[in-house]
Amino acid sequence: MCRQIASDVVAGLSDGQYAALVDLMLSMDEGQFSGSTVHLLVSSGQLGRVPAEIERWVYAKGRFLPGLQKRRLAEVALWSLDKSSGGPVA
Repeated sequence: MCRQIASDVVAGLSDGQYAALVDLMLSMDEGQFSGSTVHLLVSSGQLGRVPAEIERWVYAKGRFLPGLQKRRLAEVALWSLDKSSGGPVA
């Protein structure tokens, strides 16, 4: 799973961005990430659009799950950490 991220995405992701992607992938079925809009956005360098796309992954088998929403918000917070300070990106 982590190899898929490392080989597929643009160089220069922060630790927080990488951690957010790993966490997102852990809740997906095998192969879902490679066909996802998140993957497309990261691979094409559209990193600013990724948080909004992560927030859309709150359904399982067509049902909204509050626990997934909470998890996605935590992933977006990870994604938004600044590389140098460890704090949120301004």
